[in-house]
Amino acid sequence: MPDPKVTKEKMKCFLRVLVLPGYNRLRGKKCFWDSGTDMRNEIVYNAMRKNRFVEIMRFLHCADNASLTLSDKLTKLRPVMTLLKAKFQHHFQPARQLSCVK
Repeated sequence: MPDPKVTKEKMKCFLRVLVLPGYNRLRGKKCFWDSGTDMRNEIVYNAMRKNRFVEIMRFLHCADNASLTLSDKLTKLRPVMTLLKAKFQHHFQPARQLSCVK
């Protein structure tokens, strides 16, 4: 039976695993938990069990299915993308975080 309780720390861990393939390319997310040490990512392997990751992935929903825009291929992710874009724009300060060094 699925465990609906996901702590804040486990959710942060889950989101980090989602972002990681952008930095560490493998055939799929499940390879992070591969039995061969040459394939698996030790940090992910030790931080969260594969079954728990799959369970959270299965039950995580970001949008109300009753109000989806069918023409938008990212409609289920749109609410999260909109929120993240607003947060990134608010916290990113180009003058402080980018520099030109001669």
